[in-house]
Amino acid sequence: IQSVKAKASEAGDEASRTEERLAQIESKMNALLASLPNLLDDVVPDGDDDSQNQRVSQWGDVDALPARLGWTPAFQPLWHDDVAANLGGWNSESAVAMSGARFVSLTGPVARLERAISSYFLDLASSKGYVEVSPPL
Repeated sequence: IQSVKAKASEAGDEASRTEERLAQIESKMNALLASLPNLLDDVVPDGDDDSQNQRVSQWGDVDALPARLGWTPAFQPLWHDDVAANLGGWNSESAVAMSGARFVSLTGPVARLERAISSYFLDLASSKGYVEVSPPL
């Protein structure tokens, strides 16, 4: 009985060491995977950065938009990230540290706005037959 107990204890210790090693390997693998950029579709032309993007299509009259929206000549529109940053709810630096380039963390009213927009569009899509799914993560 003693030898069986010793083997069981030894097996438990080996399992603990193996689980610890597996956790280290998974952590390293996740860090490597997180460092990979998103894969582009094969139809996307090669380029050094987004300045070399090609316009594939365009709709609407950009020059007519300010008058249509009633903007005065003094009005200067801002990018959405500038508006969110001015509201104190946009933090790209912390998001880059967590997830990599081109991600942002939202807080306060900006986070609430994003959630409200998502809810609105989910409700709209559901009213047209979309079935929402929440898979296990």
